[in-house]
Amino acid sequence: MTSGPPEVEAAFSALLDRHAAWLGCRTVRHGHLTWLGGGDAAGPWFEAEDGTTRAALFEPPTVATFSTDTPVRWEACSESVRIDVPLVTPEQVYYVEHERLFVAGNDLRPLAAWAGFEPDPHSAAAFMQYGMVPAPMTLIRGVSRVPNGFSLTYRGGSNASVRRETPPIAEWTAPTDVESTPGKLDRALKTTPSGAVVFFSGGTDSGLIAARLSALGRTDVQLVNYAFGEDDDDSRAAEKLAGSLGLPFHRIRHDDAGLPDLFDRIGADSIFPFNDLSVIPTHRMLHASRELLTAGGAALLGVGADDIYDGGLKIRSWDDVYRVPRFLRGLAVGLLALTRPWWRDDRSRRVWGILRRSLSSRHPLGPLLMHNDLAGIGYPYGGVQRRIDAAWNEVYDPFTEGLSPEGRLSFAYLLNGGMGWEAPKFDPLRRFGVRSLYPFLDGEMLPHGFSLDWDQKCEGTKDKVLLKKLLRDSVPGGLEQRPKRGFSPPYERLLGNSDVQERMRAVLLDTDAPFAACYDAGFLRRALDRGRAGMTPNRGVMNLIWAAFFASSWLAQSRAALSRRPPDPAG
Repeated sequence: MTSGPPEVEAAFSALLDRHAAWLGCRTVRHGHLTWLGGGDAAGPWFEAEDGTTRAALFEPPTVATFSTDTPVRWEACSESVRIDVPLVTPEQVYYVEHERLFVAGNDLRPLAAWAGFEPDPHSAAAFMQYGMVPAPMTLIRGVSRVPNGFSLTYRGGSNASVRRETPPIAEWTAPTDVESTPGKLDRALKTTPSGAVVFFSGGTDSGLIAARLSALGRTDVQLVNYAFGEDDDDSRAAEKLAGSLGLPFHRIRHDDAGLPDLFDRIGADSIFPFNDLSVIPTHRMLHASRELLTAGGAALLGVGADDIYDGGLKIRSWDDVYRVPRFLRGLAVGLLALTRPWWRDDRSRRVWGILRRSLSSRHPLGPLLMHNDLAGIGYPYGGVQRRIDAAWNEVYDPFTEGLSPEGRLSFAYLLNGGMGWEAPKFDPLRRFGVRSLYPFLDGEMLPHGFSLDWDQKCEGTKDKVLLKKLLRDSVPGGLEQRPKRGFSPPYERLLGNSDVQERMRAVLLDTDAPFAACYDAGFLRRALDRGRAGMTPNRGVMNLIWAAFFASSWLAQSRAALSRRPPDPAG
């Protein structure tokens, strides 16, 4: 979306054409609005009336909801622009305003190119710490973001106005009964297109989606599973479950030989950078199953189930931490730091990490959202947390008024995790012309999930008891309960791969790289050396390595593809 003098709009349109050529996409233009996509199945929806053009990725419902079945709405005419961002959406809306041009979009790459691809140091530190950048901050200096649940209005010659439009969650939830959950989920699944793909780990979330589709007689859907090797017990269990449900099952096998190509596509595959190591198998799975995906035109994802039916429980385990006086926590952190615990993965290291996180943020949810505890050790972090806490206080907290502590954390996980890095892993689907569907967040399911009491969703510290029971009840002959491993490649296997080591070193140890000032290259060199020597890193160190590598690769690849800067808007 652009608003400015014709010659400046033309310059940005030329930038979008280069962007489309890089991605292999086509462009559709209506007035001041431009859409880039790979097929008709994913949109777009346009409507023109009295000189005003409205657009969305897909046709909005007659009555807007708070769920993912309501898309971001764009409206533009020659005098003004309005953008409405739903509270829960995987789309992130960015904008750049200048005295001669206003430009906005849900793809950070062309806006980053227009602004100059210069990382914002505070936002980069937030990214390293949390795996995402909280709105209104973005990774790129000069680019802002419209927060979820907010609207932006712009009129030529004046500054953009951003204001909260969505009421607090407590106002759109209502008492509900747990017995209605299967029926609400079935209604969310009822309109699933024929031939749609379910990404199927065989765990609770994807298993329940598949089981309810089977109960609805929808044997036309396809289940796609990812296996990390011939001996992947999770994949075998998923195949057995698929057989009991009578649904077609397709297995994609992990292949280390394909990692360099996957790394080369980070910039093209990701609309914005985020930190989630499971993007490796996810992107491999998406590209390997592209033919199935484009034939079905839709993919069903279990995004949000963990956040709504499980995530809030984690706050209970932190009560004991906060009972310890702050000065004692600080003393323990200082003493344990003398042993350099960040290289270990034992109990003392975990205690040090929890205590250090508890001291890092004044916001009650901040420590629980952190991806690592290495601020000031593996990357610079001075003065950043106050800005992040202020963003949360202003942008997130108003929506959680009246919720329990568990509900507040659940919502934070949903926006920061579910919408911040879990859903974005599937960004290549947009380029394929495939629409992503989120059954646990569509229709009635989102308000229903927030309306249920935590004792209905879980039992004590047992997570997702409600969804697990529904899955058992939905599977013919019952279901064998078994622990499931995470969806990330084993750390020792990844860092023990010579091709991965070579690529990471080339990217992370390049002092001229655009992201090099945002982390300690010496720390990452030592971490890579230890990984090459067979010393498996702990989760915090691995998260830091991947965050730096992903953001650096994204910036370098995007800058190389879109490096020819348009004319300076100032003329």
